[in-house]
Amino acid sequence: MTNFNIEQLLPNARDLRVAQVGQLVAAEIYEEEYLAHHSEYTVKDVERRAAMLVAVDNRGVVLGIGSLHDNYDGTGMLEDIATAKSARGQGIGRAIITEIEKIAFDHGISEIVLYPKTGAVGFYHRLDYEFRLGTANDNTMHKIL
Repeated sequence: MTNFNIEQLLPNARDLRVAQVGQLVAAEIYEEEYLAHHSEYTVKDVERRAAMLVAVDNRGVVLGIGSLHDNYDGTGMLEDIATAKSARGQGIGRAIITEIEKIAFDHGISEIVLYPKTGAVGFYHRLDYEFRLGTANDNTMHKIL
């Protein structure tokens, strides 16, 4: 089991983890043909989010990421949740989401919504996310904080 820490990624051009985040998002979330368009994260990408968290090992290597976008209506969007394939099954995704939920609550967000990949639905169910009933998009999951 890999030891890791959850840290908030701040918009800092000198933070090399911004580039690592872009690589992880591209490799783990998007299809191969989508890679060219999403392989680089920028400082502006970090600035647009209420919070962006990274799980890093003791060498500073990014093992997982997750971000929260504040919709400014009492809801927040959980985005870009990814764990490196080599680090899966170690509780990294759960730890990131738990910390994002704490930050969301502290920012006055009472509900988190997300659009899960099909293979991740069970993971989100285990974290108490449920499908929203009666929404235009049947793939929307949410959790009341």
